[in-house]
Amino acid sequence: DSLFNGKLSTSTSLSASASTAYLGSPVTLIAQVTGGQSPGGIVSFSAAHRVIGTATLDSTGSATLVTNNFPLGSYPLEATYNGDSTNALSISSSKPMNVVPPLVGTVTSLADSESSLSPGESVTFSVAVIGNSGSTAPTGSVIFTSNGSTIGTAALTTSGTASYAFNGL
Repeated sequence: DSLFNGKLSTSTSLSASASTAYLGSPVTLIAQVTGGQSPGGIVSFSAAHRVIGTATLDSTGSATLVTNNFPLGSYPLEATYNGDSTNALSISSSKPMNVVPPLVGTVTSLADSESSLSPGESVTFSVAVIGNSGSTAPTGSVIFTSNGSTIGTAALTTSGTASYAFNGL
C-alpha cells in the first residue's frame, strides 16, 4: 500500500486471549500497529476471512475487541489496520483459532443395589447420565465419591450408564 500511495508503512500484530474457545464464549483480540507516524483509525478483525468486528486505535497504537462472534470450526484470525491519511494499510500474520461446540449440561441419577447395608458389605452403584441435548449420549467416566474422597471410577457405556462395585462401606 505504501509503495503506491506515498503513505508511511506500518506493521500490525495480533494476539488473542485464547486459541480454542467454546461457541458463544468471549475472546479478547488485541491488534498492535507500529511504524508510520502516530497511526490512528480503525482495525478490522477477521475470522475465516469474514470481518467479526472493528476497534479504534488508541494513542499507543493498540486496538482491542472483545467478542463472541466466532463461527464454529478451525480457521485463521487476522487483524487489518485500515490506514489513515498518513499511514498505510497493514495486515497481521494469521493466528489459528478453534471454536468448539459448547459443553452440554447433563442430568445424572444414582441408584445402589442394596436398600440397607451392614459395615463391610458390598454395594454396586449404578449411574445413568442423560445429556440435556437429548440427541447424543454423554461420553467419559463417572467418579464415585464418599465424603469427598474418591472411591472409584467407571467409564460410561454407549448408552450413558456406568456401574461400580464397592466392597467395604
